[in-house]
Amino acid sequence: MESNAEENVDENIHSCEAILTMLSFLLMLLTLPISLFFCIKVVKEYERIVIFRLGRLLREGSKGPGVVIVLPCIDTYKRVDLRTTCHENPTQEILSKDAIPVSVNTVVFYRVSNPVAAVCNVSNFEQSTKSLAASSIQKSFGEKSLMEINSGHDNVRDSLKPITDIWGAKLERV
Repeated sequence: MESNAEENVDENIHSCEAILTMLSFLLMLLTLPISLFFCIKVVKEYERIVIFRLGRLLREGSKGPGVVIVLPCIDTYKRVDLRTTCHENPTQEILSKDAIPVSVNTVVFYRVSNPVAAVCNVSNFEQSTKSLAASSIQKSFGEKSLMEINSGHDNVRDSLKPITDIWGAKLERV
């Protein structure tokens, strides 16, 4: 009984979405010379656009590079840059395992590997990635003695991989 009700609601939503999509497309055609400036988006080679129609992600996921049509009134979009980004964290004072203060300068190189996940799975992808890297470095160095810190590089990137994969990010270097 419940599955029939859910199917009817799903059919109503899809038919309503189809009607609104046709009306929006018709509106775009009626105002064609002017609508070209608002509906046609040029996506560069290093970018992708994630489009939401009536608040729901389109089946195709991300679109680009090339020319993309965004329907007026029902589509919203978010541009995502796929290039590697560099962020230098400010100097952190960290206490090592043997209670010796250590100053750490870090640089994080990251890029978007999955544009849909970067837009949908975390509210502010860039800030979240920077904060996660900074806190993980602090935690990692806090668990080591000064000798262990000086002896080699700690592989923070590998410890962050499961989390950043969910966010659609790939840490290049930390």
